[in-house]
Amino acid sequence: MAFQEREYSGTPLTADEIREIARPGNVLGLLNPQRPAYREMGFDTRVPSDSEAVDAILREPNLMYRPIVRRGETKVLGFDADAIRRLVA
Repeated sequence: MAFQEREYSGTPLTADEIREIARPGNVLGLLNPQRPAYREMGFDTRVPSDSEAVDAILREPNLMYRPIVRRGETKVLGFDADAIRRLVA
């Protein structure tokens, strides 16, 4: 299977790409609450708006779950070996 890899710490995503990856209206689903920046930005005590979450990801790409594996419209966020296997099968 051919694939395209992108190291988004070296080639950051744009705001439009972040919104495209997120489920419609759910940029918050991209945020990994285990990342230190999540707590540093106070997201553990309040829910940011989608636009605030996009801005935070633009400043700190490590806030997102990794990896992001996409095939067509289907996406797997974070390392879920079984889900990734099903996606690429």
